[in-house]
Amino acid sequence: MGTNISPAFVQRLVSTLTDAGSGNLDAYEQDLSFAHESYGPTTLYRLREGVERFLITDINNPAASAQVQSELGFFFDYVAPSPSDFNHVPGGGNVLYMDGHVGFLRYPERWPYSRAWMTIVGLAGV
Repeated sequence: MGTNISPAFVQRLVSTLTDAGSGNLDAYEQDLSFAHESYGPTTLYRLREGVERFLITDINNPAASAQVQSELGFFFDYVAPSPSDFNHVPGGGNVLYMDGHVGFLRYPERWPYSRAWMTIVGLAGV
């Protein structure tokens, strides 16, 4: 099963990680903008308080922001291209979500324990 990752995104991500690795920690504070091959100009917003409003699909639902926060993970156990290298063998880990709860995800389920994310981690050589 292949992954469909935008080369422009990977190039932009590697550029940001290289800048940060060189001591420019402000690189982590920027949104990532790149030209996606199929969708054109694309911006990935830096994860911060309030960013969930960009993911709300039902603007008439007052609980939509809380619902998105409960689905948006931002801190997680170590990930590796090989499931045997995970913190929890045979593969998976804990994810802290923006609303404060922690959930366990098995590999491969969804980000950050998805095949696409493992491919990016492998390309970055982490």
